[in-house]
Amino acid sequence: MAEHEHQPGFIKLLWQGIKALFDQLLMILDLPTASNTADTRLRRLRRIYYSDPQINTTYRQVRDILRGHVHKKNYDYYDRMLSTERLVVRATRNIRGSTSYDILSQTQQLSARIVALVEQLEDIDEIATLYKNPASDEAKTMAESRQWLVSRIEEALNLQASIPAKVVSFNTSKTRRKLDQLGESIDRLMLQLDDILESYEEIDTYHQVPSIEELELEGITDEIEEQHDRSSHL
Repeated sequence: MAEHEHQPGFIKLLWQGIKALFDQLLMILDLPTASNTADTRLRRLRRIYYSDPQINTTYRQVRDILRGHVHKKNYDYYDRMLSTERLVVRATRNIRGSTSYDILSQTQQLSARIVALVEQLEDIDEIATLYKNPASDEAKTMAESRQWLVSRIEEALNLQASIPAKVVSFNTSKTRRKLDQLGESIDRLMLQLDDILESYEEIDTYHQVPSIEELELEGITDEIEEQHDRSSHL
C-alpha cells in the first residue's frame, strides 16, 4: 500500500529529471527549451553573454529568450546583471584552483536573487493594471510598492557590480588576506540581498497585495453572490 502511495511522487520527480536533461540537450543545440523557468532562462542567457563581450539585450538571441517572460522595460536589469557576471568571468580567468569557480558561483547566486526581485516587480505591474483609477487606495499602494521594489533592485545591482572591482583588487595582490576579504565581501552582499528579499515580503504582507488568481476568484465570488441575490428577489 505504501509503495503505491509513493509512486505518483516518484513518477513526478522522474519526469522532472527527464525534462531537465532534455532542456540541457536543447540548450547545447541552442534550441528553445521545453520549460521556461527563470533558472532555465538565466542559463541560456549566460551561454550567450559569456561567449561574446559585445552581446546585450539588443541582440535577437537574447530578446527571443526574454520575450513573453520579461517585460521590455525590465530588459535592462538582465543586461546589467549578466554583464557583471561576464566581467567576473573575465576577471577570474587567471585565478587558479576552485577560487574562480566559487566567486562566479556566488555572483550567479546574487543574480538569482535579483531575478526574484524583478519577477516580484512584474507581478506588481500586472496587478496594477486592474486598478484604472490612479487616485484609488489600491493604485496608490501598488505605486508605493513598485517604487520601493525598484529602489531595492537598483541597490542589489549596484552591490553586484562592485564584485569585478574586488576581483581585480585581489588579482593585483593575490594574497591570502585579500582572498579572505573578497569572500567575506561577497558573503555580506548575499546577506544584504537576503535582507532586501525579506523586507519585500514584509511590505507585501503589510500592504496585503493580492495575487491575480485571488482577484479573479473574488470577482467570480462576487458574481455568484449577485446572481444569488437576483434569484432570491424573484
